[in-house]
Amino acid sequence: MDNTTMDNTTMDNAYTGENNTAGVNNMTIVNNITGISNTAAVADDAVDFEWISRATDIGIWIELYPTPFIALFGIVGNTLALIVMTKGRNRTLATCNYISALAIVDNFQMINMVYYWLYSYVTRSTVTIAVCQAVIFLANLWQECSIYLIIAMSVDRTLAVKFPLKKSIWCTVERARKVIALVIVLAILRNIHFIWYAYPATIDAERNFALCSGYESPVDAPGRVLSWIDTLVQSIIPTVTLLILNTLLIGSIRARSKVSTQMTTDQKKRKHSRDLTVMLIIVSFSVLIFTLPINVAVVIYGIIGIDLTNIGTFLIVHAITDRLYFMNNAVNFYLYCMGMARFREQVLSLIRKLTRNSVTPAAEGSGLEGPATRQTGLIDPSSNAQLATGEMAE
Repeated sequence: MDNTTMDNTTMDNAYTGENNTAGVNNMTIVNNITGISNTAAVADDAVDFEWISRATDIGIWIELYPTPFIALFGIVGNTLALIVMTKGRNRTLATCNYISALAIVDNFQMINMVYYWLYSYVTRSTVTIAVCQAVIFLANLWQECSIYLIIAMSVDRTLAVKFPLKKSIWCTVERARKVIALVIVLAILRNIHFIWYAYPATIDAERNFALCSGYESPVDAPGRVLSWIDTLVQSIIPTVTLLILNTLLIGSIRARSKVSTQMTTDQKKRKHSRDLTVMLIIVSFSVLIFTLPINVAVVIYGIIGIDLTNIGTFLIVHAITDRLYFMNNAVNFYLYCMGMARFREQVLSLIRKLTRNSVTPAAEGSGLEGPATRQTGLIDPSSNAQLATGEMAE
């Protein structure tokens, strides 16, 4: 969720037209940048209230109807990923530990999204301060955990690729679990301020409707500083870090591709290693694709301000980017399937087992390393050095 605040008068005035029955009543505005407010008085004849009404209807549709599908695909995919990554030898692999933690965090985000959707959009219950505090805190907590777990996984993979001789020391399961715990603790501490700052901004007093905002307008000085820290931590730092790591990983893939054309030994091992690296690159780029738009939009509107002449466009832009924001927590399983043949094979094996209550011995033993082996992990059995470390051979 983005962290925006808006002058309540602006929002109230925007929905006084004849056909404005729902409007922003169903729009979720939560926080990353503050200072968005009605920057100038606008004459009534300069305001297209009909467009505002249509825009709010579009925003409602975007927020209301895609949400259950996002949640369904997200929860199913994350659950399957968690089951696969905790089966057999997979639980002893550092990468699988990161993916398992990511699946749990993403499912918590899906649950939080569904709760607010049911509470605010479906039942139209009164949005209380306690609800806003919980929703805003958890939304930012889970998203931050998700982003930084992907960064941690990318760092782990970069170290394994760049320093293969140190991999058994740096890229261990124990270290991965410590990093996971550290990410969660730091995310809790960094987002705890929302328990004090989050509040329900009244939008429609007659219907007793409010939306959740991370920082009350006008924002005090500490709140303004915190809001910019939110943007730095959730957007700028992840973007720069992932771009650097992906550049390093892509360079490694290219270099190894050139070498592999001259060498024929251990080609299968290198292919599995390359698949895992490519998958991590895809997942990390997806974080940028799904989370950057809402932060960019909020920054832009924070600069130009919001008034009755552009609030309709803002509502549509926010609704679209808000759904993209949550899709970041729903698509990882499908990206794993796209990038890892072994993962696909074990998922299919799991699905066959669930649907038929039986599975052939070959499928049962193949695991993520493919049908040609009897191990159950992301590693190739031909690499004895990696059997001890739980990582794919490079």
